[in-house]
Parts: sequence; structure tokens; C-alpha cells
Amino acid sequence: MAGRSGLPGLRAAGYDRRGRAGVALRRLRQAGVPYTRTPLTVWFAAAWYMTADPGGVAALTLQRLLDLGSYPTMWTMLHRYRSAMVRPGRDLLTGRVEVDETFLGGERPGPRGRGALDKTLVVIGGRAT
Repeated sequence: MAGRSGLPGLRAAGYDRRGRAGVALRRLRQAGVPYTRTPLTVWFAAAWYMTADPGGVAALTLQRLLDLGSYPTMWTMLHRYRSAMVRPGRDLLTGRVEVDETFLGGERPGPRGRGALDKTLVVIGGRAT
């Protein structure tokens, strides 16, 4: 039977048709994310700033950007994000390592190579066999 959401089974699976943050937070708790009093919008904004800045972002900078009163809160938030991004059991590259680079962005008129405009540099490293 279709629920009030109009899609069969979604309501039974725990999805809320209004898309409230409570459902998302409940799912995060089930995944092991600890309780926090910091609003979910601040967490999302911090994640966006972290990923949008290629050089990374400092906790003090984020505290000022998000107008958050507590530096330790922002530091803890960044620490949790950074810990979640590390692949456990990762191996360091050993032996002979090859590194290559390329530019993405298609053919465009103007300078080529490192002087290219509006292109993204991609660097990849891997273990040679």
C-alpha cells in the first residue's frame, strides 16, 4: 500500500516525505555518529568549505566564516571529518613509485601545458610493478 508520500514502501523504510533533518540525524546516529548540539546546517557548511578549498581550511578560519562561538567545537568537527576521510589499513607506497600529471579541460585556444587557462591539474601516483 502506498503511504502518504505517494511512493510505496518509503514510509515503511523510515523516510519522511517532508525531508526533515530529524530523519537524517536518526540515520546518522544509527551509523555511529555521536550526538552533537551543532546544527546540521553548520556541519554541511563546514564540509563544503573543507572540500571547496584545495589547500584545506583551518578551524579558526571556519569558526570565523560560520560565525561559531567556540573554537574547540570547530576543531573537533574538522577532526571528525578528517578522521572519516582516512582509509583504515592503507599502505604507503614502497619500492619504485611512478607519478604522472595531466590537465583536464579539453582543447582550448591559448597557452598549452602549465600555462593553460581554465584547466585542472591532476596528479596520480602509484606503485610500479
